Amino acid sequence: MNTVLGEPSDDAGDQASSHVLASRYEKFKATVPRGVGVLTRSVDVQGDRLETMVYGWGAGTECWPVEFELIPGDPSLPEKHPNSPWKVLSEMLPRTYTHELGFEMRPSVTFIDSGGHHTNEVYQFCRPRQAARVFAIKGANTEGAPLLSKPSRISHAKVILYHVGVWTAKETLIARLVKVKEAGQGYIHIPVWLDGEQLSQLTAEKVITKRVGGYPHRSFIKTHDRNEQMDLWAYAYAAVHQLGALFVRDLEKHVAKLAAEHDKGALPPGSVSAGPTSKRKGRRVLSKGIL
Repeated sequence: MNTVLGEPSDDAGDQASSHVLASRYEKFKATVPRGVGVLTRSVDVQGDRLETMVYGWGAGTECWPVEFELIPGDPSLPEKHPNSPWKVLSEMLPRTYTHELGFEMRPSVTFIDSGGHHTNEVYQFCRPRQAARVFAIKGANTEGAPLLSKPSRISHAKVILYHVGVWTAKETLIARLVKVKEAGQGYIHIPVWLDGEQLSQLTAEKVITKRVGGYPHRSFIKTHDRNEQMDLWAYAYAAVHQLGALFVRDLEKHVAKLAAEHDKGALPPGSVSAGPTSKRKGRRVLSKGIL
């Protein structure tokens, strides 16, 4: 286009439209819809705030946004400081959410981004909470990187760190928003409380392909100045995979089991389902690592 025809070119790339997503608004019957079998929480750390999102996941990782919170405050302030956003986040972690069947659920895994300027603060927050599956993560923005690495131990901080393939997660997000248009496997529900700015953030990047040295080279570029919602989805999506490939594969069975237990009275209204657990005698076991 440029060198032969002398015409300007803009690679449209792969991108979801926030306007199209707005046409999909729906009002859930409960905070946690019936199809949800597990909740995960993601936390994005910015210079003057924390942003956190809770997502519900069902069969085929169909997902429902459950809650979004922006927590203002300087993340460099220690948790004990009265104005620390970490203090607010710590109070939010035990929060439960009402499932459509009447019982309460809480997130099974929390992933907190440690890749910015507040790495040590993230480590300090996660260290005493790892048994509750609150983990530090770092994004790997490389094409082909696995969605979730095996956990590594940061010896000096005494924390477990997961590397999240942000490229892989965002590519999945875009594909689902563009191609999966009916509720079911892979569908992303859009609740009425997600405002226009949040939808713009959820669709803030696109993949373009350019030829570099004669070879195609794919990269993400921003089309909106803020992309926190994309990152939050990516971290929450990786978090559900921390529970293990078998659990993700059998989410449909887990959803059905919750419904059956509720019908039998094993999960009466007001009871709390904390999500899946994995235990071995004598030690606490994570699905991809041992504490």
